[in-house]
Amino acid sequence: MKSIICGTARNIEKYWNNTLKSIDKIINSLEDYYFIIVESNSNDKTLDILNNWSDNDKNRRKIISHGCLNEPSRIKRITKCRNTYLDYINYKGLFSKFDYMIVIDLDDCLQIEDNFSEQLNSCFTRNDWDAIASNRRGYYYDIYGLRSAELGCTYDCWKMVYDRTIKKYNNITLKRSYPSVKTLDDRQQCFVGRFQKKIDKWIKCESAFGGMILYKTEKIKDKSYHFLDMQCFNDNKNNNKNKNKNEYEICEHVSFNNGLRILINPDFISGGNIEEHLVCNEYYQEKYKMNMIDYKNLTVNYTMDNIDNIDNINNMDNMDNMDYIDNVYYNTEMKN
Repeated sequence: MKSIICGTARNIEKYWNNTLKSIDKIINSLEDYYFIIVESNSNDKTLDILNNWSDNDKNRRKIISHGCLNEPSRIKRITKCRNTYLDYINYKGLFSKFDYMIVIDLDDCLQIEDNFSEQLNSCFTRNDWDAIASNRRGYYYDIYGLRSAELGCTYDCWKMVYDRTIKKYNNITLKRSYPSVKTLDDRQQCFVGRFQKKIDKWIKCESAFGGMILYKTEKIKDKSYHFLDMQCFNDNKNNNKNKNKNEYEICEHVSFNNGLRILINPDFISGGNIEEHLVCNEYYQEKYKMNMIDYKNLTVNYTMDNIDNIDNINNMDNMDNMDYIDNVYYNTEMKN
């Protein structure tokens, strides 16, 4: 199998030794490869490390740096970097030379196992796909990039968590299913945690990532990443639409994956549990014998920096880019 491998990098110095082990396992499973990494906004030795690594095989490794992008939005920066490697692929004509493209995370989420070659081969036990997204050895964490009608996750999960005006979903009153739905923890369990499960079967998706995804290049050669956000307003006095505007950035993989047939392969593993990304109570009950909120209250790393801002999001006057959310009902009454 011949494949392009792509990733974006920012401040990955502290992960590099372990990441490199995973990269070697991927490369050693391929007949041929071309590796492209786009870096931006690092303030450690990331760029030096990547350039030194690339120098060992300049014919098959390309490092592109944007330096310091003057853009506060993380998703906008990542979108630009991902489109940069797509532009380079098209410029070099690599889509015609490689049948597949693997996109990977380059931080601690990437933990490739020793039998990766067998896992990769398992992707070809069926052919009804344009892309194969990875699973996790433990609880699947990446609900931000997930859209799956089969699983019932057809919305932007964090938008649903932080928008306090959403009262119902799929005709279910949230307060009835989650009695203290006003708390951040309960909304996380409702819209994120309940999908963070152990996956043991193939799952059809409209979008997924999970730290690694395999694409057929013939299906993506004309695609690009797009920045999408959803806007709501909590004050429409005097029709001042720009006052108290709150933006929710949609995962960049959602736009790129639009229209593709995507499967999560239970045997295609990108790594294990990443606790910082898990909010499902099942994980914390299994590991610590307590729920997430009780466990995190015991740790010095637990912070709620944005909780005051969350309470300020009370009402909504306008919503954009929400067509993909099915059967969501909004309470748009404005408080006097």
